Amino acid sequence: MSNLEEVFEIYSIDELNELALQLVAEFKVGDVIALEADLGGGKTHFTKAMMQALGGDASQVTSPTFTLFQQYDLENVEFEAIYHWDWYRIESLNELESIGWHEYLEHDALHMIEWPSKFINLLNFPYYQINLSRNQSQGDTYRKVSLKKVNY
Repeated sequence: MSNLEEVFEIYSIDELNELALQLVAEFKVGDVIALEADLGGGKTHFTKAMMQALGGDASQVTSPTFTLFQQYDLENVEFEAIYHWDWYRIESLNELESIGWHEYLEHDALHMIEWPSKFINLLNFPYYQINLSRNQSQGDTYRKVSLKKVNY
């Protein structure tokens, strides 16, 4: 994967799952994936696809909107879990710190963050930015997925 932005056009959930399989080979323990999309834009579906690509049960994955954080344990040689964050309802850096944001970063996990732009200054280390955008004229399941490395 280069440092340049890569763009993928996805027309179905199966294609999203295939993309996740491709990408999971690039990610390593501790990586942070910042997921940006409109409400209902596919952030949680992308996390489900990553869960499945890592051999986990995608049905465990739900939107962390009201819980702010979900942990999905994996029986994977490399990754112990996916940590799924939703920063939309977090009101302050203190609240995020009280949840243990920095401590969780030290775990052998993959970190998926929905609504990262709310506290983008916290991401002052290398991470992956994934933007999911819809185009209704292409159908309900169409997503343009752009991926780039940030701070590498």
